[in-house]
Amino acid sequence: MAERFDVMHVIRPADGGMKNHLLALARGMRRRGVKVLVAGPAPLLAAFREEGLPVAPVWIEPGLRVDRQLGALMRLVRLARTHRVTVLHAHAAAAALAACPAGRLAGVPAVVVTMHGSVRLGGVWRQRAAVASQKAVLRWADRTICVAEHVRAEMLELGLVQPERAVTVYNGIDPPVAPAGAAEALRRELGLPADRPVVGTLARLAPQKGVEYLLRAPAALCEEGRPVTLVIAGDGPLKALLENTARTLGVDARFPGRRPDVAARTSPPCWACLTCLCSPR
Repeated sequence: MAERFDVMHVIRPADGGMKNHLLALARGMRRRGVKVLVAGPAPLLAAFREEGLPVAPVWIEPGLRVDRQLGALMRLVRLARTHRVTVLHAHAAAAALAACPAGRLAGVPAVVVTMHGSVRLGGVWRQRAAVASQKAVLRWADRTICVAEHVRAEMLELGLVQPERAVTVYNGIDPPVAPAGAAEALRRELGLPADRPVVGTLARLAPQKGVEYLLRAPAALCEEGRPVTLVIAGDGPLKALLENTARTLGVDARFPGRRPDVAARTSPPCWACLTCLCSPR
């Protein structure tokens, strides 16, 4: 008989915050004795396999191609039935399209969806398709977790969920304990001044992250005679624009790009050098 799992997480192609969040969540569940299976695209699953977590390759279509969504749906139904899954947990809208109906078809006792961001992305027709498709599938979710209050407000405004079925749970982190001197060493590596506060954020540099607002805050502080240095770690389509904005505003901002130590567990992560870590809510 196949191994039974308490929770099956389902994730679409992702590289960054969503993947790191699920890694931390799966580790925490395992520490508490919860048996976890992670289903998603094979390339993404390598990080989970390295952690010794059970995985199942399933291509979760990030778009709206019906043939691929149906293929993922049937694969998830088979996995849920075979492993007698108790909770099916989908991460983001694309995974919900396949996972919500799969959970109901497989007779899974509880279906949960975590919405990691807005569905109002892309052009008008893409947004309309996203809203319509989510309205169709989220009715099969027992709970919808929103990673920020504004995400929950949007879900309610669009009529995608009922208030009693939507909760806000902010993403947590499981930081390592940085050894003495780690912050100073990281500041030297990044060329940061030792005599002023360092404020930073870690994000995919995309419109929905709102990094441009963070850039304006140091400019205001400098005008008040309180200079700070800004560190914006990450990469994305807005990186060049944000760098240009920083120069225009005269902000001392560093853009170290994508850092492999963002989610480090055995060495100090890059954000250990910050005086203040900012996260959009």
